[in-house]
Amino acid sequence: MNLTKELENIANLTIIILAIVLVGLLARNYYFGTPKIDSVSVGEKIVVPELDFSNSNHTLVVALRHDCHFCEESKDFYQSLLQYASNAKDIKVVAVFSEENPDSKGFLEGMNPKFPNVKTVPFRTLRINATPTIIDVNRHGLIQAVWRGKLPPDREGEFFASLKQ
Repeated sequence: MNLTKELENIANLTIIILAIVLVGLLARNYYFGTPKIDSVSVGEKIVVPELDFSNSNHTLVVALRHDCHFCEESKDFYQSLLQYASNAKDIKVVAVFSEENPDSKGFLEGMNPKFPNVKTVPFRTLRINATPTIIDVNRHGLIQAVWRGKLPPDREGEFFASLKQ
């Protein structure tokens, strides 16, 4: 009987120690883990030395990654956007990648029309935490709209309508 009681006490103590370790690990990750990137929002001013917003009322910053399947699935939309922008005098489109990577250039090959401007800007600088993201910035550097993720067809019309304002 004594052995059974000792084994029960050891098992209980082991469970308590494991629970304390688990709570400690979770607390450490919560308080000291990788900081979340604030995301941009409408109305904020954005300043990025690599990007000049002063030349148009709509500078569309299109954040892409070569390994993003939603970016790949959105290529037809980007081609429609580039076609639309080429017919509008006050819309500029800039593709941005977070890092210089040969695969990024390969991602854009085969697109027609092509992005007229391609820049490498760390997403942290732009406060972008998901791809694809499109940020509409006016000539004063104020964010007019933000679209995150792949746009479903019903939102594409909403997107193009916002560019007419």
